[in-house]
Amino acid sequence: MSLFELFPMLIGGFVGMMAALGALWVMSGNAVREYPQTVLSLPPQNDVDAKIAAWAAQNGYRLQADQGDGEVHYHKGKGWLTSSTALIWQPITERLLIREEVNFLVTRRAFAIDAPILLGKPVRARKIKAINTLLQQLSVPPLQIKRKGR
Repeated sequence: MSLFELFPMLIGGFVGMMAALGALWVMSGNAVREYPQTVLSLPPQNDVDAKIAAWAAQNGYRLQADQGDGEVHYHKGKGWLTSSTALIWQPITERLLIREEVNFLVTRRAFAIDAPILLGKPVRARKIKAINTLLQQLSVPPLQIKRKGR
């Protein structure tokens, strides 16, 4: 195969890749606007910090450095050309925030892990299954990926 024959295929592949990245960019932008993060209110109980810390350690979440905001941040995944998950415990308000973060190399976009978008849906479903084990320990109803329009 000559370079002359190969060139249109390379251009076509590049155009297709750019179109796919553009579609992912638009999808994630809609999710950021419509579903910024999953917010769960926890019922008052003892040892929430310990339960979350134990679950996070068991499931590969890393405790992030104290950011001075009174929140406890856990993170899983590097998120380089993939997605990572942020779990933020707010002890003062007894809320748990969960975000999926997608890295587009030049910027990151964070949205609710249960957002009803196609972007990373099978991966997010597996992550939600693991998170639901924590929610069960905390007496919170399980999460599931939302349906569009609900």
